[in-house]
Amino acid sequence: MKHTLSHLTHQVVLQGLATLVARGCTHTAELVAHIGEVDSRRLFLPAAHPSMFSYCVHILHFSEQAAYKRIRVARMARKFPAIFDALVEGRVHLSGLFLLKAYMTRRNADELLAAVTHQSCREIEKILAKRYPKEDVATRVRALPRARVVAATPANPDAAGVTDNPDQLSVRTVMYSVAEGERAAVPSTEVSLRTVAPPAKVAPLAPKRYALQLTMSQELHDKLRHAQALLSHTSPSGDVAAVLERALDVLIAKLEKAKYAATDTPRGGCAQPPTPTKNARRGGR
Repeated sequence: MKHTLSHLTHQVVLQGLATLVARGCTHTAELVAHIGEVDSRRLFLPAAHPSMFSYCVHILHFSEQAAYKRIRVARMARKFPAIFDALVEGRVHLSGLFLLKAYMTRRNADELLAAVTHQSCREIEKILAKRYPKEDVATRVRALPRARVVAATPANPDAAGVTDNPDQLSVRTVMYSVAEGERAAVPSTEVSLRTVAPPAKVAPLAPKRYALQLTMSQELHDKLRHAQALLSHTSPSGDVAAVLERALDVLIAKLEKAKYAATDTPRGGCAQPPTPTKNARRGGR
């Protein structure tokens, strides 16, 4: 069978993998170029789709995430053609290019692509945080507003069906949580109500500074408030970061003690035999 490789030598398998990766990079660049061209010509309209995003999901059968990412990178590549070379040569992956969308300009495109060459997403986030540091985010704990299940029809034709919340897109519906004072990304007719819990996220803001976003249960919220009250004498402001750091210090010490048998008073080598008594030295007489 074509996909049974157990009869091949190690070297042949490795060479085949390298060849497929190189071929895949070329294919990805060509795919992005075609998506960009179809998007630019708005060829999704004759196919009875209101946007490039809808066309990618329903006609090309991409996942919502894959469609969103490829459309964004395709639009970037039409502005910065050096992206195509980076894709073909496998220097920067799609996810990495996606992270550059808010920072790339005609002046820094080549320099930025060189800086993120062969870097993981996490490493690219750190590079961007160092080059373009952001201010610390304000600490706040609040109840999540209720979320609505809505029809997945984008409001902005120029956005080609792509909103800025790809994590919440689905084929038939869009689920989103609207923060206080913010407008929804897409218009909707309300179908039902329920709470949407966005995934936890840790993102670098600047060198050695990170933003943490998470959704907690009522139980965790109560524990946090109780810990803040108990630490009020050392941290009157109730800083959440300080509480988390103290809690993690205790947890790590406990886990290390359990896993590595760590102790503040480690035992020495083999115990010394007891000093023989006077009668024992005399042979028990």
